[in-house]
Amino acid sequence: MTKHVKTGQELYLSTIDDNNEVSTQKVYVIDHNHSSIYFGYSKYDRKNPYLKVKASGSFPSFWQPNILDFGYLSDDQEFSKQWEKEVKERSHYKKEISHRISKLFFDN
Repeated sequence: MTKHVKTGQELYLSTIDDNNEVSTQKVYVIDHNHSSIYFGYSKYDRKNPYLKVKASGSFPSFWQPNILDFGYLSDDQEFSKQWEKEVKERSHYKKEISHRISKLFFDN
């Protein structure tokens, strides 16, 4: 994958907050090698070891800077909209299932 990535290329970093809201930021490839892509918020940022993605497949690539946060790095600007739709559907189904389980236990 990294052979298709170019230094300076625009990518999109999609992250999710505690309210299941997805936000997207434009980021730039600062450096890349056979196993990682380093990115920054400006084309001229310095290489930061915390802003890297293991490049083991195609985009979107999973990014987890710490135990609590995560996101995806993608070359497709529309990826965040699709991901947000899936998150909202999953949240809806989880609430529905919880409601039905509670109803089963408490209505009998």
